[in-house]
Amino acid sequence: MKQPLLAVCTAALFALTACSGSPGNDAGTGGGTGTGGGATGTGGGMTGTGGGTVAAGDCNWSVRFGSLLTDLAYDLLVLNDGSAVVVGVVGAGLDPKDAGSERGALAARISKQGEVMWKRAYGGGTAATNVILAQDGNLWLGGYAGVGSQGCTNHHGGEDVWLAKVRLSDGEALFKTCIGGDDDEEMRAFREVVLDGGVAVHMTGETDSHQNGDVGPKHGGGGFDAPDMMSAFVFLDGGTHVACFGTNGPDIGTGFLDDGSLVGSTFGDDTGDLMGQPLQGYADLMLARWPNGNVCTEKMCSVEATRIGGDSNEAISQALPGNTVVGETRSTDGGVKCATASASSARIFVAHVSGNGFDKFKCLETPTENGVIRAVDAVRAGNQIIVAISDLQTGGDFAGATPIDAGTQTSANGNTVLTLDADSMSITRRIHLRGVEANAIAQRADGCLLVSSRTSSGSDINITAIAP
Repeated sequence: MKQPLLAVCTAALFALTACSGSPGNDAGTGGGTGTGGGATGTGGGMTGTGGGTVAAGDCNWSVRFGSLLTDLAYDLLVLNDGSAVVVGVVGAGLDPKDAGSERGALAARISKQGEVMWKRAYGGGTAATNVILAQDGNLWLGGYAGVGSQGCTNHHGGEDVWLAKVRLSDGEALFKTCIGGDDDEEMRAFREVVLDGGVAVHMTGETDSHQNGDVGPKHGGGGFDAPDMMSAFVFLDGGTHVACFGTNGPDIGTGFLDDGSLVGSTFGDDTGDLMGQPLQGYADLMLARWPNGNVCTEKMCSVEATRIGGDSNEAISQALPGNTVVGETRSTDGGVKCATASASSARIFVAHVSGNGFDKFKCLETPTENGVIRAVDAVRAGNQIIVAISDLQTGGDFAGATPIDAGTQTSANGNTVLTLDADSMSITRRIHLRGVEANAIAQRADGCLLVSSRTSSGSDINITAIAP
């Protein structure tokens, strides 16, 4: 859904998406509560299990919309009434009320029956890559504002993080800001928190900036080859605090555990915040915690960082509620290994984080020698972990998948979607979604799977509902 994580340094294709929150009986509710410091996160993009059966027409539809240019969806959020919000980027001409003449961020709400309730384009050279539900019932959109963007009045140098709050009822923008420094920033996950009675947005990702603007002192060398992991707190009163931490190499945050700890990846050796922890492969996983309840509202905070790795390279692509992470590895030995992986062929893993390691680890093995296999998107729905794979895998753990015609493209295109039980890590469902190239998934409380994909012409956004 977003740019591949390890493309920062290699051609390894580890693609990303992220959302935060904890599962609840209603979609989009729940949340992780931080210890110390009083940080309480809200949920986003999650559905509980159960919720009754699927009514006729509620999970047998497809809706398409877009502009005259190429449009992309990046994230899906299911709400407690069964409707869904999709966000992404869209060309001019989607909605004359907002679009203007520039490409920009998109948000649209789709009813439980597949009708477009509203759609908005926010222009200004922005893009929305993530969406969560705010505590007040509205929506937070997160993404980026390109170089020279007019999507906010406080744009910094390079590419900034773009943050907006929009009204759930019609998509009207209530708040917009940019976060950045003298170079590029990218947000990969965010959550809403309450600190000392005030609402803030906590985000993670990476920064290439050096102290300028909102950004604190940086560990890595200059520029794009060595970004730092970023932790940013953005307050509605206008205050922004961005802390950088990491090593002498690229360090990238990709999500949150339930207590607000950060997870991500590092290419650096035993320097900076990982002093005394040598690089185990080419790229390792990284957990980062602050002693003060994972709250850091200064540009420099003491951090407790832990490295987990194998003999090659690995990356966490998403963190899900329940301290679950999804990622890819090419290691066959060490702490993150898959039997059928190789230096040229990645494998997807699902793991549960406990302390400074994993107490549950499932590798999705396949005999296919395919170096680009990756997790397109993953969601947690109650006790189910649902992972969409980049293409149609057929061997190993993917064997026996049920084919479903889900789109307008040729049947050779598609995605394998696996459902795992979070307790046993066993696979409970395998399906082949044929005729689509999925870039986001979500599951409603009634078990209906929503898939966002591009149309056969590659220009519009298509949302398809697939019955359980």
